[in-house]
Amino acid sequence: MIFRRGVWLPYQEHIDNGRFEVKTGENDGFGFRQTRVTPKGIAWLAEKYGKDDVPEVSAAVLKKPKSAGASKHN
Repeated sequence: MIFRRGVWLPYQEHIDNGRFEVKTGENDGFGFRQTRVTPKGIAWLAEKYGKDDVPEVSAAVLKKPKSAGASKHN
């Protein structure tokens, strides 16, 4: 969906579909290009790579064990 040619640029298909936009401008005499994801692109990415494809992670895995003797308050 994007490729690198000095900077990351979206394929024209995704620009035409309104998923990404490329802003150009000048800052301190230097030209720049910036790829931005549009709200439509965010919705498309969420549908394509949404949480339905992400495996569930239990709460026990997310909790970090407290290390013994690492108290900050003595």
